[in-house]
Amino acid sequence: MERTYKVTSYLLDRNIQYYEGLDDFFEKNSGGRFFYLSSKAPASYTEVEYKDNDFLLFGKETKGLPEDLLK
Repeated sequence: MERTYKVTSYLLDRNIQYYEGLDDFFEKNSGGRFFYLSSKAPASYTEVEYKDNDFLLFGKETKGLPEDLLK
C-alpha cells in the first residue's frame, strides 16, 4: 500500500534558524511576540490572531516547556 503525505506549504517557505539556547533566541528576536504552547495553557493557539514576527514555542513532548518560562 502506497502512503501519501501532506506537507503544509508554509513550512516549506520558512527560513529555519538555530540558536545557542533560549537566551540567544530571545536576544536575537527581541521585537517579537512569543506564544508558549502548553497543555496547561488557559487558551488555545487557535484563538490568537497571529502577526509577522510572532513565535510559537514548544517544549519537549515528555516534559513540556520549562516552568520558569511559563511564569
